[in-house]
Amino acid sequence: MGFTKLSERYKGHYTEEMCWVEKFIDCTYDLGGEVEIEDQKGREIVKDPVEYIKVDLKIQKERVEFLYNGIEERKDDPIL
Repeated sequence: MGFTKLSERYKGHYTEEMCWVEKFIDCTYDLGGEVEIEDQKGREIVKDPVEYIKVDLKIQKERVEFLYNGIEERKDDPIL
């Protein structure tokens, strides 16, 4: 593919993801919620691909559980 095409692909993916983030934040504000942006430390660069996948999987599982809990709490909300 070449680095230029790959770069464009990742830029497009980032733009798409940030669009969803903005919609989520707007919805949160519309429902009277607050959005807190917290400073977080970056992760070290993982040099071992297998270790990277393990760490990423752990993070994904935690976030999915967080989202499901949020959905469960709001499943009967007629506005959503």
